[in-house]
Amino acid sequence: MTVGGRHGRDRRSSKGRGNFKTNQSVHRTSQRSRSESATKRQRVSDFDSNVSEIADFVQSVSREENLIKVLVDELLKDQAIRYCLIDVFISDIFDELQNRINTLELRHDEMEQYSRRTFLKMSGILKPESATSDEDTDSKVMSVINNMIINHHDKKLSHREIGRKHKWGKRKYHDIMI
Repeated sequence: MTVGGRHGRDRRSSKGRGNFKTNQSVHRTSQRSRSESATKRQRVSDFDSNVSEIADFVQSVSREENLIKVLVDELLKDQAIRYCLIDVFISDIFDELQNRINTLELRHDEMEQYSRRTFLKMSGILKPESATSDEDTDSKVMSVINNMIINHHDKKLSHREIGRKHKWGKRKYHDIMI
């Protein structure tokens, strides 16, 4: 028994199948949206609890900060503690300033090392005959200075008191810059 339709199909059977598919997809969609809304509610709940925990933490830090301020104020009222703190700060400042002075003195010495004002040029010191023999300019300079220049004084010049010594020139009798 076929009930008329356009192409000889049964309207009831085709209609029933189509509705089943439509109802099934609607059912899946509603389940998905319920699941998504439950997930969103859970996220909001988690977010609210996180915000609540953060607010509690901020309040506890604020209370601890106030307590620390009160304790510091009480400690600073004691003169002995104030003097100890002053000594510590002065010591730190002194050490820092001493380091800066030492650094500046080193830099000054380095900059002045080749300054023309502090050069002493000694000419006529004989160069050794062989190119392989080491020339001891320190000994030659010290000998000339101590024996010829400051001979009449009691104090003699030491190696530590001369910063640098360099040979100067290519002649047989070359200059030495001190």
